[in-house]
Amino acid sequence: MFVFMLDEIHEFVDAISILAGLDYVFDLKFSPKMLSIMVNRTPSSRCTIALQLFPPFFNQGYSCQELHYSWIYINQFFPEMFHLERTGFSSLTFSFADPHHADLTFRSADGRLRAVDFPMYHSDESMDVGEFDLGTFVSFSSREFVNIVTLNNFDSVMVTLRNSQVKFSYAGTDMILTQEKDVLLATLIHLKKGRIDPYTSCT
Repeated sequence: MFVFMLDEIHEFVDAISILAGLDYVFDLKFSPKMLSIMVNRTPSSRCTIALQLFPPFFNQGYSCQELHYSWIYINQFFPEMFHLERTGFSSLTFSFADPHHADLTFRSADGRLRAVDFPMYHSDESMDVGEFDLGTFVSFSSREFVNIVTLNNFDSVMVTLRNSQVKFSYAGTDMILTQEKDVLLATLIHLKKGRIDPYTSCT
């Protein structure tokens, strides 16, 4: 048995919409410590993108007795969830007693209820990214990350993380992001050309 409840689903729906733009198959890891939602950009991709949600995120309850892995087709219910969130349904209860079937109940501020269900499929080859190490931590906006990826068109990239700094290295070019209080400083270093292009943006 697994269940979580959310009073406010806007941030959850926004996060799921980003993952849904990458793939239509989600791998799910249910554990007493957290819920992990994971996608691969392509079946051969070496990059796994994960959303990890810990019990404090679920301000109205989180219950999981044992470890369980599943995968789902996100397009079987996300369009409906997105529509309901945009039309005033602000809270959500997600649960399953049968590991092959999940139930979602949406509630609006005026008491309306809408039930949505979808199949889940047991995963024998469990995808897992482990727990994030937050000992070394850099915070920057998702827009900055999208700019880095789209402007450089990476196939693969070396990422070096230090306290308050992250460096992306690819084909002789380093992009260094440095967190200084509330300001993100980004420096683009073209190693082969010996040119440094600094710019600053607020986060």
